Amino acid sequence: MLIARHRSTSLTILESYILYQSELLNFIMASPRTIPGYAHEDAFDDGFLAVSSIHRLYYSQYGKMDGKPVLFLHGGPGGQTGKANTVYFNPAVYRVVLFDQRGAGKSTPNADLRENTTEFILNDIELLRKHIGIPKWHCVFGGSWGSTLSLLYAQEHPELVGSLIVQGIFTVRKEELDWSRRAGAARIFPDLFDNFIDHLPEEDRDTPYTGYYKLLTASDKETRIAAARSWNTWDMSIGTIEVNQASLENINDDNWSLSHALLECHYFINGAWLEDGHILKKSNLDKIRHIPMTIIQGRYDIICPPQTAYDLHQGLPGSRLCWIPDAGHSASHKYRITPLSLSSAPTYKTAITPEVQKLACDHVQPVCSRCERKGKAAECFYRENPFKRSKTSVASQSPRSQVLSSPIVPSSSIAQVRLYPNPGFLGSSSFEAVVHELSDENQQCMTAPLGSENISLAREVARAAAQSTQDPQRIQNGADVLSLALSLRKLNATKTLFSEWRGHSSEQFLGSTCATLFQETFSADMTEIEQSTDQMNGVRSMSRRLFDNSTKPFDISDTMTVKEFYSLYTASNLRWETIGIIITFIGKQTLAIN
Repeated sequence: MLIARHRSTSLTILESYILYQSELLNFIMASPRTIPGYAHEDAFDDGFLAVSSIHRLYYSQYGKMDGKPVLFLHGGPGGQTGKANTVYFNPAVYRVVLFDQRGAGKSTPNADLRENTTEFILNDIELLRKHIGIPKWHCVFGGSWGSTLSLLYAQEHPELVGSLIVQGIFTVRKEELDWSRRAGAARIFPDLFDNFIDHLPEEDRDTPYTGYYKLLTASDKETRIAAARSWNTWDMSIGTIEVNQASLENINDDNWSLSHALLECHYFINGAWLEDGHILKKSNLDKIRHIPMTIIQGRYDIICPPQTAYDLHQGLPGSRLCWIPDAGHSASHKYRITPLSLSSAPTYKTAITPEVQKLACDHVQPVCSRCERKGKAAECFYRENPFKRSKTSVASQSPRSQVLSSPIVPSSSIAQVRLYPNPGFLGSSSFEAVVHELSDENQQCMTAPLGSENISLAREVARAAAQSTQDPQRIQNGADVLSLALSLRKLNATKTLFSEWRGHSSEQFLGSTCATLFQETFSADMTEIEQSTDQMNGVRSMSRRLFDNSTKPFDISDTMTVKEFYSLYTASNLRWETIGIIITFIGKQTLAIN
């Protein structure tokens, strides 16, 4: 072992190294508890669609014009859409379609109950789909009342829905409506419920839906607005575990407040014109049983009881149910759906799926029987005969570089997954060449041409690369890690550990070419910092540069040499991922020395 070979100094070196690795891993795994999501430009298309002689719907489209179409259905009834609803979707991949339902948001006329029922809204979705020329939705995404519409639309048009993501499940059963008022929520928030019913005349307090409907449809506007504010105060006070004061300010917007309260009450008092239990009937669930579905539910949802999400999952066991601990009803809760990164609060990790994270699966290629048996069809990325190699090979070709007999299916979803979030994967053949280190570092690392589709996709992703998260605290954390590396240099530990690793690193992920590039440039950076008058400013500057590099996609080509490939993530392009991999393999090889 290293300790035996360097008895006088190795214990200090090894202890320092272990501390360094621990600090680095803590730094890499640490992240803010809230994640901003994807940033979109302004809508590339918006306008109004006349769906009847009375109603005009406002709609907008974001993201990639020829991307995979995703329909976002807002809650309420009476909610509205906006740019903030696009944060779940990668703008380089998806075409996100939003619209305000009848009488809601920017749709006109505001808060109008004429021709305003569930059936009309479902018909509106079809009118909008045809108007903007979408043959089939890649995904329909809805929360709360939006989940109701998502499920109903899929049951009515299963051939038009590729996948479903629903959260805060609501199926308008009588027990759910009763729960959100006196039967359940009132027992958890008795003081707030007293305030809610105190706004009603004494004779209407046992039937709050009926009582509020009278006030919300009163002839004088002041009565309607006052009732709307009381209704919305109750709804928004119980929607999150911690009251969102910013959301409560919406109550002062009379147009929003009235449309939200009036439309909710209008739909609820009529049971959304659905037979009780309609959505969860087996005959209706059978219509969507083949559609990949992710169900997301806050464990402490007071508005939409979690039992409904569980009942839906029980009826569709092939779906994926994700419980969010410490979350209520609102989709804006800090532990709710935010797909920008895997490294979020531990409570969020249980909800990470390909659909939630990046909506990656296009559900066009066949699904393998193994994924179907395990109930994970939504996570399947199809590749025909993945382990089958050709029986013949060119005599001069290394067995490691044999071309696979069944090439990767040219599916945009597969290519996108391999390119994102680290778009530098050149394909199986080039990976073999780089990992197993060709003898000539100037030899091209491609053993087969890189398809033009992959090159264009790589460039497209590069253009849409996310901006660096220049969070001062994270930059400082990175600087602390680099400062520890600086201390290791003073102990001569870096050189010793590298020497031990490079002498025993054959057949490993990173070979001598990469190690040399990394060691030379990293040592040069450390020397420059050591010689500077302000070392702390130097490590901060280097930490900031590493963050910038870590967000850049790889600029790849089919003429790239092995050395050029390594240079993409070492030398001046050094990334935090590279440091993490290097340190991990140093530790593995050092501790494996006999």
